[in-house]
Amino acid sequence: MTDLPPEATPPEAQPRLNSFYFTAWRWHFYAGLYVVPFLLMLAVTGALMVWFTAIDSEYGDRIAIAPAAQALGVGAQIAAAEAAHPGSRADKYIAPRDDRTPAIVRVQDGETARMLAVDPYSGAVVSDRPEAGTWNDWLTNLHGELLWGGNGGPGDTLVEIAASLAVMMLASGLYLAWPRQGKGWRAVLVPDLTARGRSFWKSLHVTTGVWVALFLAFFLLTGMSWTGVWGGRIVQPWSSFPAAKWDAVPLSDATHAAMNHTAQEEVPWVLELVPLPASGSQAGGAASAAGHARHLRDGDGGGPGRLALTRGCRFRRPPMRPESGRCRAIRKAMTARPRPATAPCILTSIPARCWPMSALPITR
Repeated sequence: MTDLPPEATPPEAQPRLNSFYFTAWRWHFYAGLYVVPFLLMLAVTGALMVWFTAIDSEYGDRIAIAPAAQALGVGAQIAAAEAAHPGSRADKYIAPRDDRTPAIVRVQDGETARMLAVDPYSGAVVSDRPEAGTWNDWLTNLHGELLWGGNGGPGDTLVEIAASLAVMMLASGLYLAWPRQGKGWRAVLVPDLTARGRSFWKSLHVTTGVWVALFLAFFLLTGMSWTGVWGGRIVQPWSSFPAAKWDAVPLSDATHAAMNHTAQEEVPWVLELVPLPASGSQAGGAASAAGHARHLRDGDGGGPGRLALTRGCRFRRPPMRPESGRCRAIRKAMTARPRPATAPCILTSIPARCWPMSALPITR
């Protein structure tokens, strides 16, 4: 009697493992038909979003400005922005990137929020456009929600399904590529360039898939934190900032997510589910200055490595830390005479590295 080699064993004699192998192959194949178009869309829109945020900003915060000897105070810059739209009210100030770029001021003009780039030396408005309706806003909406239903809507659900199936594709693909039948890891990690036809494309597919699996899994799992089910109902609630971290203050029914006015959702993710303080409450105000100093030392004031400041408060002016262009621009703005204490408060932030960590930055 002649024993047949394993590869020549009749199908009915194959181990039950083969049944699972072909089941995994079918799931891998059919999921790919759904997932691949989404991955292509996410890659293209994600790359364009990086372009519009890091290279070619649409709000004018990278416009070249000729530096002068003295910068206007923050209050004067905000007043210049409000003067460009009589009757408007500023509610956001972003300090210049360095001493050669403008400050950004958001003003509420009726029902429209506008982003103005202001020359910090002359007060001239060098760019003025609505906050919503930018290419980056449109791409962000397409990237996360397919322009359909907003966060948690049908488009968001379809993207989350695609990301979930992509994770399953990675797992099934690694299982299918695992060395078996005497093949070693070289067949998995190095493509067979001597193969021809389908064998060559299969080898290239397996090798490429194994090498990119770890990076793709990182992008998928982190990106799913912004989805409606995995992110909104599981990850985000467990990762949200505790509302009682600062002070015991009366809380509103509204959350910080209500402050997102465009698809870009600029409110930090860990704050979106945190209730806002109740309007009109002065509770906790006495501890605000000490709290700011503590948050600065802990590295969590105004965002990672940033310190929240307000207009209408008196600022102590310790020497700035590194003599960078951005720190020089901020120093010029903050050393101007402060507004009266009765002036409206405008939240902004500066890099914490510009302030000595032991300094008390804000006093009443």
